[in-house]
Amino acid sequence: MKSAWKITVLVNNYVRGSDLWAEHGLSLALEHLSDGSIILLDTGRSGDILLHNAERLGIDWSRLSTIVLSHGHYDHTGGLMSLVGKLGHRVAILHHPAAFVPKAGMKPVFHPIGAEMNMSDFPPQTVSLLSARNDAALTSDLWVTGEIPRRVDTDREASAGFYLSRDGELVEDPVTDDKSIVITKPGEGFYLVCGCCHSGLVNTLRYVKEKSPEKKLLGVLGGLHLIGASDKRMEATIAELKKESPSLLGPIHCSGQKETAEIFKAFGPEIVRFFAAGDSIDL
Repeated sequence: MKSAWKITVLVNNYVRGSDLWAEHGLSLALEHLSDGSIILLDTGRSGDILLHNAERLGIDWSRLSTIVLSHGHYDHTGGLMSLVGKLGHRVAILHHPAAFVPKAGMKPVFHPIGAEMNMSDFPPQTVSLLSARNDAALTSDLWVTGEIPRRVDTDREASAGFYLSRDGELVEDPVTDDKSIVITKPGEGFYLVCGCCHSGLVNTLRYVKEKSPEKKLLGVLGGLHLIGASDKRMEATIAELKKESPSLLGPIHCSGQKETAEIFKAFGPEIVRFFAAGDSIDL
């Protein structure tokens, strides 16, 4: 079937090309090849990197319709205000209700990791805030996951060590605001595009297969938050992926170098691709 979407890596921890910049963050531009409209998954850590790379890569922001926030951590929301300030038209921001709640992490030391803005900071004339706990369809072949059940014990590592503010106190954060994008190809299967996958990759895959009419996993691209994963979790994740037999695996951002190497060893160069900022793929 003909490709329907082009995904371009705008922000990632790694860069390919001397005229692009890298940072610890993620932003992916999903361009619909039929009409050129763009859905943006996350905005990286800083507006400088996002806007610089987008300009070099020829991204036409006038075609941007929706910004999807995979969750409310700084390395996925940091460029949001800079981007909104640059736009000359109104856009929608799809997010979980907890995305803008203050958050903190404990590694390597206690520090704030939440979005550095509040919902009240967005001018209503330029932004439509769409708060959703449930799945949300953006096009006939693209939808965004809602809250994902945490059924696999080893996948709980993906949300360990995070905290959020509730009633003035810090409590453990299961990162319920975690969202991924699903691209469906009728009669073929689906692609999973992740921000950080704090729900866990196995949990996320099983949830999408329950919800999607297409049960075949074609590929995965994005942050998988496998960095520092236990041997048990890596074994469970690789076993699940082997069962699904995808034709593309593109672990980036928070997936971890060692952990990505283990996936490469298990699946080989025909399946695993190392995407850097500036790379793109048609799906």
